[in-house]
Amino acid sequence: MMTLAIRNPKMVPTGLQNFFEMVYEFVDRFWRTLGGQTRFFFFPSFLLLFLFIFFANLMGLIPGPCPDEPGGRELGMALIVFLSTHFFGIKQKGILKYLKHFLPRLSR
Repeated sequence: MMTLAIRNPKMVPTGLQNFFEMVYEFVDRFWRTLGGQTRFFFFPSFLLLFLFIFFANLMGLIPGPCPDEPGGRELGMALIVFLSTHFFGIKQKGILKYLKHFLPRLSR
């Protein structure tokens, strides 16, 4: 959805582009205070988690059958965090050092 909003960016944003730029600036300002030296490396993951939680909470406001279905949002967020931690671990350390982290006997 974010890519649709910024597909044709304008100098003076309107509509969804304005909304997503506002969200991006808010998350960026918040992340600058928490991120430290690895701020730029983990910002995409933090932005993804923020948007996932934001839109999942918005979906809970929509009336209908079982908007708070147990397990749906939690499973999605757990998969995002699980896969992103392994992705960033491999990206930062390399695949061999990352795998040796889980098998300490091989690192001797």
